[in-house]
Amino acid sequence: TSYPSTEVAGGGWYILHFNGSNKLNSIGVLLKFLKTYSVDYRLWVPSKKIFVYRGSSLVLMNDPIYLDYVFIQFVYTLNIYEQLKKELKNIKLLSVGDSPYKLTLKELDQIKYIHNMNNASKIDETAIKNFKYKVGDTVRIAYGPFSDMNGKVEQVNGTQLVLAISCFGK
Repeated sequence: TSYPSTEVAGGGWYILHFNGSNKLNSIGVLLKFLKTYSVDYRLWVPSKKIFVYRGSSLVLMNDPIYLDYVFIQFVYTLNIYEQLKKELKNIKLLSVGDSPYKLTLKELDQIKYIHNMNNASKIDETAIKNFKYKVGDTVRIAYGPFSDMNGKVEQVNGTQLVLAISCFGK
C-alpha cells in the first residue's frame, strides 16, 4: 500500500509484528481494538515490485517489503500499550526493553525511500539483465534499517535476494 497521505498529530511511527499465519485476520482484530479505544492511527504496509519466474516468463508482482510487519502511527500512551499487550497476544509492538521502539525520522525516510524506489513506474530492463547474484555471494545492504551491513545470499528470486545477516550477535 502507499504511504498514508495524512499524519496523526503528535504521533510516532512504530512497528507491529504479527505472530501467526493469518495476517489479514490479525489486522482486522487490530483495527477493532483501535476503534474500541478510540485511537487515531495510520497503518502502512510497504510493498515492492518484484520479479518472479513463472515457467520461463519473468512476472512483475507486488510483495510486502517486511514480511509479518506493519507500520503504525499513533500517539503512544502506556495505557494503550498495556491493553494491546494484554488483549492482542499475536500482535506485538517491537520493543526495546519495556518500551515500544519509535522509528526515527531517518529510519522512516529510508523505509519510504525503499518503498518508492521499489514502486517506480519505469523498470530498467538493463538492470534486470545485469542482475547476476548467486547463492553464496556476499553483498552490502545499501538502504533500510540494515544499511551498511553485509549479507550472504541464501536465495535468489528473480531480482530479489534473501540474505543471512548477523544482527545482535545472532
